[in-house]
Amino acid sequence: MLRLTLACFCALTITACSPDPVKTGPVENPAIESSIIRKEANKGTLHHEIDVTITPSTHSLVASDVLTIPTNLAKDGLKIMINSDLTIEKTAGSINLQLVAESRNADDLGMDRDNSSEDSIIKANIYELSNFAGSDNTITLSMVGEINNEIQQLGTEYARGFSSSPGLIEDRGAYLAGATYWVPTIEDTLITYNLSVTLPEGWSSVSQGARKQNLVFRIPRCA
Repeated sequence: MLRLTLACFCALTITACSPDPVKTGPVENPAIESSIIRKEANKGTLHHEIDVTITPSTHSLVASDVLTIPTNLAKDGLKIMINSDLTIEKTAGSINLQLVAESRNADDLGMDRDNSSEDSIIKANIYELSNFAGSDNTITLSMVGEINNEIQQLGTEYARGFSSSPGLIEDRGAYLAGATYWVPTIEDTLITYNLSVTLPEGWSSVSQGARKQNLVFRIPRCA
């Protein structure tokens, strides 16, 4: 089993595949990093602390996300979107989470924008946040479910078409992007994140940011 930790201050994309991992040391001063996160939140940037385990054989993921909401957005009625194939629950925090809409078309955040004129492949549930109080604008959410959107041929009107998926977990690899809506999404909001990924042995993950840890856990097998 492989566990990787990355830190990033840009848009979210994760791809799990098979290249050799890049090994870097841990952050030398966590207090500085925490200070940066608080400052970014105050400036209007949403921050995610994401921990995800990916199981290719079942097309599934189990994730938790400690979401820090910037003060300018921390108002009752704030809406987040999450892939409707995932079950989401609040596990910590005083902020309330309420489902208000199900299986809505999710905007295509990819470069091709193939979902802009028809029903989207990805459907999203919409949740409303309320009960913001004081300076603690954090909520911890858990997400569980399957992401298994088959690769489809696109661009057939051109001489050379190409294949794409908005989100896929399978034995050949996994692709999770912003367009997958696998983490809580607020429209038109910049984000930062720290991402920890647990994968099967022999796998590695690729994302933006600096890799902070790369650990391999050997799990004994019964005879």
